[in-house]
Amino acid sequence: MTIRRIASELADEILSEDPVRPHITPALKSQPGREVYTLDGQAFVCVAFCSSIPRNEEELLTSRIGSVCVPYTVWSLEKGAGRDIILALRDLMQGTHRVDRLVTLSPKTDEAKKFHLGLGATHLRETEWANNFEYSLFFT
Repeated sequence: MTIRRIASELADEILSEDPVRPHITPALKSQPGREVYTLDGQAFVCVAFCSSIPRNEEELLTSRIGSVCVPYTVWSLEKGAGRDIILALRDLMQGTHRVDRLVTLSPKTDEAKKFHLGLGATHLRETEWANNFEYSLFFT
């Protein structure tokens, strides 16, 4: 399986099916500093490149573009594909050297917490609105 970026003009239909943050419009998810990736059409992840770690959606959507890769919504059509796309995103970001950190803005659910901790992320911070989990990046 290969991770690839979806061109913003092709992403609208896919983004309208986002079960995690359906209230964030496809137009906002496709603004500069934001990207959408797929893993062979079986999993999808929306990321924002932020100047700092967002504590909530407002900070995510208003952040200046920076070197913190923030996956803020992930969903899959196939069991295990959500796991695979997060790990593929981590590997991609390590290989591009365009980011310093990979930190999620995750819903405050037990499912999300178990998901990220099970993939080896560190629970960085809990806020009133979200949890941040950090994935270690190892640059060579």
